[in-house]
Amino acid sequence: MSELLGSQELKLVSDCHPSPQYHLCEPDPDMLTSVIENERTRRLVLQQLDKLETEFDDLTESHPMHDNDSDIPLRIDYLEKLSLILKEQVQLVEKSIKAQKERIENPEIYIAMGRLSDKSQPPDTKRASPELSGLRLLV
Repeated sequence: MSELLGSQELKLVSDCHPSPQYHLCEPDPDMLTSVIENERTRRLVLQQLDKLETEFDDLTESHPMHDNDSDIPLRIDYLEKLSLILKEQVQLVEKSIKAQKERIENPEIYIAMGRLSDKSQPPDTKRASPELSGLRLLV
């Protein structure tokens, strides 16, 4: 049998119709890359907001605040730490806005992804906590 195959030469056949780089029914690969990056950004923003929420809670619970003038250095320290947390939250909200605007451009893909992820998770692992801060819910 190998003698039969060995005696035949492979011939190159010219293709009159060059095939596209990707299947026409599939979305553009650049768009898919953008969708993946967008989802990665969204998840990262959520993680960072969770971390900041914990830092904010720790700061407000553990930092002493008094109204007398002898505690001005403590108030300054508290306000500086609070300012840093709020600046980070503003940056994360800006990232979230940009990601949300990108999602508007291709809503069908994100709707399909949402349906897939909803069906793939057991009901008890879905995130739905009303205790989360307002910023966390917006993202």
